[in-house]
Amino acid sequence: MIKPLLYEQQLVSHIQKEIASSQQFQVATAMVSTAGVNRVCPSIERCFDKGGTGKILIGIDLPSDPSAIETLLNIATKYSGQLELRYFRPLKNRIFHPKLFLFRRRTGKAS
Repeated sequence: MIKPLLYEQQLVSHIQKEIASSQQFQVATAMVSTAGVNRVCPSIERCFDKGGTGKILIGIDLPSDPSAIETLLNIATKYSGQLELRYFRPLKNRIFHPKLFLFRRRTGKAS
């Protein structure tokens, strides 16, 4: 049974918890904002402090905030080898608009 998340804060709290307790996470998102990145940075760092890894793919065709990208680049530098950060450059007349979060815990459980 799929349990719905009805409110923004429920979704944010769920993502923060899942990242922090992950052994590995993968995110593909259409864009990033400074507010959004700042909300998940502590969870990303907790994951990496425990030896976890992550991959983040972001779009740049929509208005991704350069300071949010810079924050992610700083994390990638601080946790060298633990964060793979990439951007998607679409073909002409196309947009990149995913919202995908995959988490794998140390127990092997994935969500």
